[in-house]
Amino acid sequence: MIRGLHGGTGQIRVNYLAVGGVLFSDMQLFEWGEVPPGAGAARHTHTRTEELFLLLSGRAVVGLGADQREVGPGDAILTGRGGEHWITAIGDEPLSLLIFEAMPPEIADRLPAHSPVGDA
Repeated sequence: MIRGLHGGTGQIRVNYLAVGGVLFSDMQLFEWGEVPPGAGAARHTHTRTEELFLLLSGRAVVGLGADQREVGPGDAILTGRGGEHWITAIGDEPLSLLIFEAMPPEIADRLPAHSPVGDA
Protein backbone atom coordinates (compact mmCIF):
# COMPACT_ATOMS: atom_id res chain seq x y z
CA MET A 1 0.00 0.00 0.00
CA ILE A 2 1.22 3.47 -0.83
CA ARG A 3 -0.22 6.42 1.06
CA GLY A 4 -0.24 9.86 -0.56
CA LEU A 5 1.29 8.91 -3.93
CA HIS A 6 2.93 12.04 -5.38
CA GLY A 7 1.23 14.01 -2.58
CA GLY A 8 -2.22 12.58 -3.40
CA THR A 9 -4.93 11.30 -1.08
CA GLY A 10 -5.76 7.88 0.33
CA GLN A 11 -3.99 4.55 0.10
CA ILE A 12 -3.26 2.94 -3.26
CA ARG A 13 -2.60 -0.78 -3.58
CA VAL A 14 0.30 -1.47 -5.96
CA ASN A 15 1.76 -4.72 -7.27
CA TYR A 16 5.03 -4.28 -9.20
CA LEU A 17 4.94 -6.79 -12.06
CA ALA A 18 8.34 -5.90 -13.58
CA VAL A 19 10.99 -3.22 -13.19
CA GLY A 20 13.73 -2.05 -15.56
CA GLY A 21 16.41 -4.51 -14.43
CA VAL A 22 14.40 -7.56 -15.56
CA LEU A 23 13.34 -6.32 -19.00
CA PHE A 24 15.14 -6.10 -22.35
CA SER A 25 13.18 -3.00 -23.31
CA ASP A 26 13.45 0.57 -22.09
CA MET A 27 10.42 -0.06 -19.90
CA GLN A 28 11.20 1.16 -16.41
CA LEU A 29 8.11 -0.04 -14.59
CA PHE A 30 5.10 -2.27 -15.17
CA GLU A 31 2.59 -2.41 -12.34
CA TRP A 32 -1.02 -3.07 -11.42
CA GLY A 33 -2.77 -0.63 -9.15
CA GLU A 34 -6.05 -0.45 -7.27
CA VAL A 35 -7.29 2.96 -6.16
CA PRO A 36 -10.30 3.31 -3.85
CA PRO A 37 -12.91 5.98 -4.68
CA GLY A 38 -11.69 9.43 -3.68
CA ALA A 39 -8.01 8.42 -3.62
CA GLY A 40 -5.41 9.19 -6.26
CA ALA A 41 -2.09 10.71 -7.25
CA ALA A 42 -1.73 14.50 -7.01
CA ARG A 43 -0.54 16.71 -9.87
CA HIS A 44 3.05 15.77 -10.78
CA THR A 45 5.47 15.21 -13.68
CA HIS A 46 8.02 12.55 -14.63
CA THR A 47 11.26 14.02 -15.97
CA ARG A 48 12.79 10.79 -17.37
CA THR A 49 9.81 8.64 -18.34
CA GLU A 50 6.49 8.75 -20.10
CA GLU A 51 3.61 6.96 -18.40
CA LEU A 52 0.71 4.97 -19.85
CA PHE A 53 -2.39 4.02 -17.85
CA LEU A 54 -4.72 1.26 -19.08
CA LEU A 55 -7.96 1.22 -17.10
CA LEU A 56 -9.36 -2.23 -16.33
CA SER A 57 -12.35 -1.39 -14.13
CA GLY A 58 -13.80 1.54 -12.20
CA ARG A 59 -13.81 5.19 -13.20
CA ALA A 60 -11.48 8.13 -12.69
CA VAL A 61 -10.94 11.77 -13.46
CA VAL A 62 -7.55 12.29 -15.13
CA GLY A 63 -5.84 15.63 -15.55
CA LEU A 64 -3.30 16.27 -18.31
CA GLY A 65 -1.92 19.78 -18.06
CA ALA A 66 -4.89 22.15 -17.94
CA ASP A 67 -7.34 19.55 -19.35
CA GLN A 68 -9.26 16.93 -17.42
CA ARG A 69 -11.68 14.19 -18.40
CA GLU A 70 -13.58 11.26 -16.98
CA VAL A 71 -12.27 7.85 -18.04
CA GLY A 72 -13.31 4.23 -17.56
CA PRO A 73 -12.61 0.60 -18.49
CA GLY A 74 -10.71 0.17 -21.75
CA ASP A 75 -9.43 3.76 -21.82
CA ALA A 76 -5.70 4.38 -22.19
CA ILE A 77 -4.00 7.60 -21.11
CA LEU A 78 -0.48 8.61 -22.18
CA THR A 79 1.07 11.36 -20.06
CA GLY A 80 4.19 12.01 -22.12
CA ARG A 81 7.58 12.79 -20.60
CA GLY A 82 7.44 16.00 -18.60
CA GLY A 83 3.66 16.14 -18.93
CA GLU A 84 1.91 17.36 -15.81
CA HIS A 85 -0.80 14.88 -14.78
CA TRP A 86 -2.94 13.56 -11.93
CA ILE A 87 -5.62 10.91 -11.38
CA THR A 88 -8.46 10.45 -8.86
CA ALA A 89 -10.77 7.43 -8.63
CA ILE A 90 -14.47 8.32 -8.68
CA GLY A 91 -17.73 6.38 -8.34
CA ASP A 92 -18.61 3.52 -6.02
CA GLU A 93 -16.00 0.91 -6.96
CA PRO A 94 -12.19 0.91 -6.87
CA LEU A 95 -10.25 1.86 -9.97
CA SER A 96 -8.11 -1.01 -11.29
CA LEU A 97 -5.40 -0.15 -13.82
CA LEU A 98 -2.14 -1.21 -15.40
CA ILE A 99 0.66 1.37 -15.35
CA PHE A 100 3.61 1.36 -17.73
CA GLU A 101 6.57 3.74 -17.47
CA ALA A 102 9.13 3.83 -20.26
CA MET A 103 12.05 6.02 -21.22
CA PRO A 104 11.56 7.76 -24.57
CA PRO A 105 14.27 7.26 -27.23
CA GLU A 106 15.91 10.64 -26.63
CA ILE A 107 16.85 9.44 -23.13
CA ALA A 108 17.22 5.68 -23.67
CA ASP A 109 19.60 6.17 -26.63
CA ARG A 110 22.04 8.05 -24.37
CA LEU A 111 22.28 5.25 -21.80
CA PRO A 112 24.50 2.15 -21.95
CA ALA A 113 22.93 -0.96 -23.48
CA HIS A 114 21.46 -3.30 -20.91
CA SER A 115 20.05 -6.78 -20.57
CA PRO A 116 17.90 -8.27 -17.83
CA VAL A 117 19.45 -9.21 -14.51
CA GLY A 118 20.41 -12.88 -14.54
CA ASP A 119 20.49 -13.11 -18.34
CA ALA A 120 22.62 -16.11 -19.34
